[in-house]
Amino acid sequence: MSAGVGVISKEPMFEVILSRKAQRYYDRLSKTVVRRIDDALKEMEKDPWSGDVVPLEGEPGIWRKRGGGFRILFQVDRKSQMVNIALIRPRGDVYK
Repeated sequence: MSAGVGVISKEPMFEVILSRKAQRYYDRLSKTVVRRIDDALKEMEKDPWSGDVVPLEGEPGIWRKRGGGFRILFQVDRKSQMVNIALIRPRGDVYK
């Protein structure tokens, strides 16, 4: 078998970028919650639409991903393979 045949790349397909607002909130979270959010963000590197993801009603191009009791609002730029995280908040606060 030639080199590289059958090897699946472990490189992320998308780059996940947190907005300043999302980063500030993320930095204040507990370690337990950070682990849950990190798992969701790592999943988004491979496929931003995997898991519990739905388009946000009334906001074209904005998606919502559930990460435990938290919601991650994001946009995807397919051309540059970037996922822009706009907001991370608890479920009850994100839609206010």
